[in-house]
Amino acid sequence: MNEITPHVVTLNADQSYQICQCGRCSSAPFAADNCPRPLSLHSDQKQLVWLCSCGRSGAMPYCDGSHNPRNKMSIREAIREMAQDLLSHFRK
Repeated sequence: MNEITPHVVTLNADQSYQICQCGRCSSAPFAADNCPRPLSLHSDQKQLVWLCSCGRSGAMPYCDGSHNPRNKMSIREAIREMAQDLLSHFRK
């Protein structure tokens, strides 16, 4: 796991998932059949989630922004700010 952006996925209601924790599955964030460290996750409702891809989250498998250089912000606030920075760069 060396990515710094979370995997944004929709989980379906009443469905179980195996989430890759080894960082080597080509099907990430979902575990391949041979993943040595899958994490079981069950979704009670349909929901959009941010799954950790850096391996540093304290709320695995969910992204908590641990890798975020803007750590005092929520991950959503930081991404919004980064998007604004990017847009302003292209407007120059």
